[in-house]
Amino acid sequence: MCRVYTFGPTFRAENSQTTRHLAEFWMVEPEVAFADINDVMNLAERMIKNVILSVSSSCGEELAFFNAKYQNDLKDSLQRYINNPFVRITYTQAVKILLDSNQTFTFPVKWGESLQSEHERYLSEQVYKLPVFVTDYPQNIKSFYMRQNEAEAGPDGEIRKTVACFDLLVPHVGELIGGSQREERYDVLKARME
Repeated sequence: MCRVYTFGPTFRAENSQTTRHLAEFWMVEPEVAFADINDVMNLAERMIKNVILSVSSSCGEELAFFNAKYQNDLKDSLQRYINNPFVRITYTQAVKILLDSNQTFTFPVKWGESLQSEHERYLSEQVYKLPVFVTDYPQNIKSFYMRQNEAEAGPDGEIRKTVACFDLLVPHVGELIGGSQREERYDVLKARME
């Protein structure tokens, strides 16, 4: 089998601390066998770039409207997204960038806490000005079915457990795609479910 996906109603598995995440929503969900997290991110990046190219070629009038009324550099931004690889940083790197930024955020930045919209937008709009994959979030804020990474020690010696996942952050949008490598090790998955 190839090119298998579903499109339908979805119920959020993890607790969300933002007002932008609905408990139920419609989602396109591709299933990719024998793939690691990099394969899944590559697929997501190709899909977004393909959608941008398709919309650019068939919806010129609508793009001109949004360029004039919403974001006056929209066409240039979309072209920049097509012409450049999306940025890839870990959650730990994202937290460090945010802490080192000297920005005043409404929600404090702390390793182990969810990134808020203001953090996501700062990374994609101010720091990189491109779509950004943030990977390897803390295990305790993500779903049980995401593949566990090897634990690492943090700067103060505490053990940090992360999972092989990503959020794709897009300027002027925020999180557009969330994805992960699924846990394939039966004993690890069973232990996480208990």
